[in-house]
Amino acid sequence: FLQREKRFKNVNKEISAALLEKIDKAVSSEVMNLAVNPNACRLVQRVLGDCDKSRSPQMKMIMDAIRKNIASLAFDQHGNFILQHILDNGSDEQVEGVLAFVHPRVLELSVHKFGSHLVEKCLTCATPTQAAALVEQFLKPTGGNSAFKNILSGQGYDDATMLILCKDPYANFVVQRAFEVCSGELRCRLTDEIRKQSDVLLKFTYGRHILAHVDKLMENYSNF
Repeated sequence: FLQREKRFKNVNKEISAALLEKIDKAVSSEVMNLAVNPNACRLVQRVLGDCDKSRSPQMKMIMDAIRKNIASLAFDQHGNFILQHILDNGSDEQVEGVLAFVHPRVLELSVHKFGSHLVEKCLTCATPTQAAALVEQFLKPTGGNSAFKNILSGQGYDDATMLILCKDPYANFVVQRAFEVCSGELRCRLTDEIRKQSDVLLKFTYGRHILAHVDKLMENYSNF
């Protein structure tokens, strides 16, 4: 009986390994179509697992496809969950790759319905130094972020960067997350920049929310 049970276990392992290999091959051949599908994106995340490219040739193909198409995934309703999975489970190098994409586009992503979720995830998964670099772009945008700010200004949004973010229905949540993850001098600068716009922010629902959030966290911080 024990020998028969052992044989069954070995057969099950072989079947499982063969099945997983077939799934990996299927996903690798259609990874981008699956990644943006509301149901199949969950399968892609399961296949990614720890995101180890050395696990199989199929895994390398999947990760390479994601890297090449990171822009379309970042702004997609379901695709951005693939990048969030990498932030949670990928190697330091893979996480840095996602952050390197987000950094020069953090303003554009923050005011996007789905891209804003990716920015929030970046802030919570990043090291303090990496998170601070993102928050700095809210205070003094440079490069691509400065260019995007100029585009907004040309569309009639000629306000301070922080005011634009705080008034936005998506970016205001990003600012709240940024306030939570930063500390020290950077948090003080962020607080000053938000409170500087308080007269205008009080006129907007999202503005009132973020002012209340900042006041509550600063009160808890001072009591601590």
